[in-house]
Amino acid sequence: MKKILIFGIGLIGGSIALKIKQKKSFDQIIGVGRSGGTSLSSYVSTGMLDVATEEASKEIASTDFIIIATPVAQTKKILADIYPFLNESSVITDVGSTKSDVMAAANESLKDKFNQFIGSHPIAGSEKHGASAANSQLFENKDIIITPHDNSLDSTIDYLRKFWVSLGGRVSNMTPEIHDEIFSTVSHIPHLLA
Repeated sequence: MKKILIFGIGLIGGSIALKIKQKKSFDQIIGVGRSGGTSLSSYVSTGMLDVATEEASKEIASTDFIIIATPVAQTKKILADIYPFLNESSVITDVGSTKSDVMAAANESLKDKFNQFIGSHPIAGSEKHGASAANSQLFENKDIIITPHDNSLDSTIDYLRKFWVSLGGRVSNMTPEIHDEIFSTVSHIPHLLA
């Protein structure tokens, strides 16, 4: 059974789940929410997710693909939490808007399994937030940047590229440093204009 596990079912995580469901590219979509947070069970009843959980450790060992779609500040803890349960063939990515810090966190937390992680940044969004704003067409013709590193396997890069293309994205590779340099400049333009 081909399984995907998504940490954080907001606009990005929910939109990924909807598109995967539409394309039937995974047999099971598991959404992971934080304990004490909003329950994800309603997204199972609407069909966005197949399983909703606050505790993913039992699911991780049999998962093919893991996406971290939470705020960047939570990424390091999630990576450290999943590390003991990862199988050697799982591919892991995030969707954060900064990459150097995420890649450093992944290297530290995933240790010998760092080669299974490649950062992603879908340049897609909406003025609306949360899973209720999720849209299966969110990534259509949008730029998706992936940030392979020296330890990345060609097969992992290829897997991630094909995944984002299947969601409708246009994929390009960049180093984490160049990514952050470009996007810090872009994010400051509105402030400079003001």
